[in-house]
Amino acid sequence: MIEKDLLEPSMKAATRDTKSKGEYQKIQHASKLLEMLDAEKVRKASSECDRIFTTLTELMEQGN
Repeated sequence: MIEKDLLEPSMKAATRDTKSKGEYQKIQHASKLLEMLDAEKVRKASSECDRIFTTLTELMEQGN
């Protein structure tokens, strides 16, 4: 696990010398990275994430 405060600087350092997409920028790259995630794997790995997904699903179902 990477500490939250170290995540963005680590991403920037890892992508500093890339030529095709350039240095990591949260606003430009986060949505693409989220699209690449497997939600089921993330939910299995993180009980907090699963709880958020479950709560959001319940709230959306109540709204219909």
